[in-house]
Amino acid sequence: MISDAELSPFAIVADALGMMFNPGVEALKLQRDFDVESVEDIPLAAERAGCKISYVDLPVNASGFAKVIEGKAHIVVNRAKPSRHNKFTIAHELGHHVLHINPRHDGGQASLLTNNMAEYEANMYATMQVGTVTHGEEQEEMLTHNPEMRSTLAISIFVTLAAILIALIFWVCSRLFQRHLSASIETR
Repeated sequence: MISDAELSPFAIVADALGMMFNPGVEALKLQRDFDVESVEDIPLAAERAGCKISYVDLPVNASGFAKVIEGKAHIVVNRAKPSRHNKFTIAHELGHHVLHINPRHDGGQASLLTNNMAEYEANMYATMQVGTVTHGEEQEEMLTHNPEMRSTLAISIFVTLAAILIALIFWVCSRLFQRHLSASIETR
């Protein structure tokens, strides 16, 4: 987090982008720690991270959910969904466990997150986990079965560009204001 002394448009943007991309960084850490080299490794990595995975019948519009039951992390997945979809769902729900349910870092952020932001973060976590271990046809298949991967990437690119643009506008305006203020002081 930035201090008041460092408050500048660029510092604010850097801090916001750090928060936005932190889920991807956490996914890459887990990927490294548990040797995730393919989407087939994702369920095993979730189990090594302490999650019990259960495949059950869920309503057609539900992919899965994350929950702690009697102190144990659980990932519940809809068995009716395609395998490629379920791999993404496991990564997504693992992201909820890592980022929101049992975060390794204490910042009190979990209680402050809106549901939409928590879903974005879990999608970013899963997108990074899946996107970095798939290529070519396999990646296209994952994108087909998990459209939230495309929307997560689109949102990330849009927000990054918007944040940079806003920071540049504030920077230009602050420079113009400083010049105007300096000129008005000199004429007095």
